[in-house]
Amino acid sequence: LNPTHHPTLIRATMSARSITIVLITLSLLFLIAYPLQLVRYAVYAIGLQTFVFIFHGWPYMSEKYYDASGSATHLSLILISLLENPNASRRQIMCSVFGIIWATRLGSFLFQRILRDGKDTRFDKLKKNALTFCTPWAIQALWVFLIDLPILILNTTTTTTVIRIYYYYLPQFA
Repeated sequence: LNPTHHPTLIRATMSARSITIVLITLSLLFLIAYPLQLVRYAVYAIGLQTFVFIFHGWPYMSEKYYDASGSATHLSLILISLLENPNASRRQIMCSVFGIIWATRLGSFLFQRILRDGKDTRFDKLKKNALTFCTPWAIQALWVFLIDLPILILNTTTTTTVIRIYYYYLPQFA
């Protein structure tokens, strides 16, 4: 059988591949989050991505809010992790502020680009099937979680011990 002559076979193969990729992505997300006790943030990440996909991406087969949802997920994870810590240190606040600035800058650039261009050609082949189209949304949840992981770990750390690098490298100044 030549799969190029059987669209049903092509769709089935794409769907099976997409399901596999989504399952691997979710497994990685939770395998990383669980030992770090950050499952709540992994659930937030996949939840927000799924919400935007279900209510806009899938019904309209549109990637218009894909990048915006990625930035919103960044902002949400950072803000939630910071606001849940009533005794946040200056270091936690500063790292969170820089993460928010970065996510805002990147998100606004990407959203302006999609508004200007009208579409992202990387999604053209994926939009032919809802299962293949949901794959990048799941991958984005993992990507956002991994990018925010240092800030999440920092913001959920309860220790107040401050480690100063110069204690190790410049002991004469300590």
